[in-house]
Amino acid sequence: LLMGRLLCALAVLRSASAGASKEDLQIEVLERVEGCSRRARAGDVVSITHSGFVHEVPVGEHAGWNGRKIDQNPDGEPLKFKLRSKSIIKGMDLAIEGMCVGEKVSVVMPPHMSF
Repeated sequence: LLMGRLLCALAVLRSASAGASKEDLQIEVLERVEGCSRRARAGDVVSITHSGFVHEVPVGEHAGWNGRKIDQNPDGEPLKFKLRSKSIIKGMDLAIEGMCVGEKVSVVMPPHMSF
């Protein structure tokens, strides 16, 4: 089983709708935005920069992959998508919901919420 770690920075927000449970995620705020007046919500179009790493592989064919980069922005361009539209992995979708523009987080997500 692969546990993924995601580092992302939120860049752009637009649009509407409501929240969701994040209890399966371990989210650490690396850079907080002071005076944030608007947080990302379901239905918003967001733009992020991200890197995905293997966090923990206890056994199996991928043992020893800990720390290996497995995903990042294509061509260095921000990844744009609509939150809760099922266009990205579930863990990333839920982790970004509630972030402010400019905020940076580190997320550890269980296998069922990652690739």
